[in-house]
Amino acid sequence: MARIGGEEFAVLMPEAENHSAAIVLERLRGKIASQPFVKPMDGHRVNITISAAVASYPDDGLDKESLFKRADEALYLAKEMGRNRVVATGKTL
Repeated sequence: MARIGGEEFAVLMPEAENHSAAIVLERLRGKIASQPFVKPMDGHRVNITISAAVASYPDDGLDKESLFKRADEALYLAKEMGRNRVVATGKTL
């Protein structure tokens, strides 16, 4: 896992198929959404959600640029659909 900019992170899962990676991300999304976080400054509890996208080699691209582009397109789709979801090659989980 690595931060790639702003609030965006990339998770590399070698040997994981598209569907398997989406299942892992859906579990992570669910855990984060169900866990209240406490703001250190004032102690208020806040809920955090994530939107995630899956792109896999070679189905979605043969190089890092095309994979990032495909993942970015799917991530924007997740956000357009209301956020707090996982999108894998155009399919919502």
